[in-house]
Amino acid sequence: MIKIKYKKKDYTFALPLRSNISGFCPKNTYFALPTRSTTRDRNHHGIHYSKAFPVDPKYLLPYQMND
Repeated sequence: MIKIKYKKKDYTFALPLRSNISGFCPKNTYFALPTRSTTRDRNHHGIHYSKAFPVDPKYLLPYQMND
């Protein structure tokens, strides 16, 4: 989860961890992490920014995020 302030309003986004990001995916759309056993050859493991999506705060549990 990440909070972003835009026009004086806070938005919460979920950033997915993915183990098979295509090798053709531009490097500026993900943050690479060490590969996992489930990562296929020529693919990457990491946080995939282009797959981020907004989350309504009413669906979050208070202990899951720090303010």
